[in-house]
Amino acid sequence: AIDVFLSTDRGAYRAGETVNATVLARDPEMRAIEGLPLTARLTRPDGVEYSRMLTSQAGAGGHTAALAIAGKAPRGTSRREVFAGEK
Repeated sequence: AIDVFLSTDRGAYRAGETVNATVLARDPEMRAIEGLPLTARLTRPDGVEYSRMLTSQAGAGGHTAALAIAGKAPRGTSRREVFAGEK
């Protein structure tokens, strides 16, 4: 089992801004999982996948990701998800 904790630098974003996230990957004993590729996905308010990227590893099971939101992105609640693996 893998626990992935995701936190963004803010709670709300406007079109044209960048969502910056910190991600931590931990095992069931809360130890850092090193070298695990994580994929971040941003989904638009209508449920369509907007972007997907591999996160940048930052050491100690930590990762960072920056996903830009287009200037003409639809308004509403988008969803950010992180998955273990490259696909």
